Amino acid sequence: MVGWFSLAALVSWILYSPCTSFAPEHQIRIRRGWNTATSATTTSSRWATDDKLEHPLVSSGLAHAMLRVPSVNKTVEYYVGRGGNLQMYNSYPSGAETAFVNFAPNIGNKGEEGYFSLELTTSSVGDDSINFRVGNELQYIGLSMLPDFDKSNLESVILKQENKPCLEYDPNGIAIKSVPSAPGDLLARLCLTIDTAKTDLLQVEEFYTGLLGMEMVASDEQSVILRYNEESSGKGKSSNQSSRFGVPTSMVFALPPPVSMTDDDKSPQLELLKKGNCFDHLVIEVENIDIANTFLQQRIANKGDDKSVIFMQPTMMFGKKLMGIIDPSGYQVYLMKREKI
Repeated sequence: MVGWFSLAALVSWILYSPCTSFAPEHQIRIRRGWNTATSATTTSSRWATDDKLEHPLVSSGLAHAMLRVPSVNKTVEYYVGRGGNLQMYNSYPSGAETAFVNFAPNIGNKGEEGYFSLELTTSSVGDDSINFRVGNELQYIGLSMLPDFDKSNLESVILKQENKPCLEYDPNGIAIKSVPSAPGDLLARLCLTIDTAKTDLLQVEEFYTGLLGMEMVASDEQSVILRYNEESSGKGKSSNQSSRFGVPTSMVFALPPPVSMTDDDKSPQLELLKKGNCFDHLVIEVENIDIANTFLQQRIANKGDDKSVIFMQPTMMFGKKLMGIIDPSGYQVYLMKREKI
């Protein structure tokens, strides 16, 4: 049992760690649910759901994000070195490689299934680092400051983390941040840049909450944080996920960084979205693809001119049934029936 002294030390360490930063209190909005009309500055939601009806996708969960990298082996080695687990690895005669890595509790030298994973696959440019570009679409991957929180010795947890940097870069140049988070999935955040030429934070929030059933948990002027509610999600309820606990991975959608910033800049010019060839797509697990498709088709039909949101109808691929949609920034999101990898 965790003692009060150890718990107090842990909280103090998180609050005063150089890796911890908080936005000014007046800038943060905390909300739960899908109704985005609670803010005085919020217009009616394009994808708002009637609160009297249960959203059919609320039991979904983030499955994985696919990254194309020059060297799968080097990337796997890096994340395993940060505490990750290699779930699956395949190589092909062409020289291409694919791997899945997550930060779930290590069960028999293999991460437990049901946690958010990174799918790593060989980049289309191979090991040609000159033509490989991360771009600014993937701002950072956030790893929890609290690995091994389920262990009783919190003092050792703190000591192990004190020498780890707040910010570093993986072999592909992707920013890796140590972030404060509640106990749960240690791959705590995935932050994508929105395309301000096409959309804004409110539209992105409405898309993922109203259309895909995610929950907005916090936002400020620069970003919005979304995730599937663990209590509503099917994750943690199936037999192979019975030991899962805590907060699942969050998606962070953020404005591009400013081109320049001075004390006199009230509205600094933002960078344009520069898509590279690293981040490929996001995958969401749903309970039933056909129900998801029917719901999305009906919602899109009600909006009149949004048929292009669905770029791939339900299709069998690689032995799995999935469909594809495009988010407001142009990112591809695949919906896939929940099952073991």
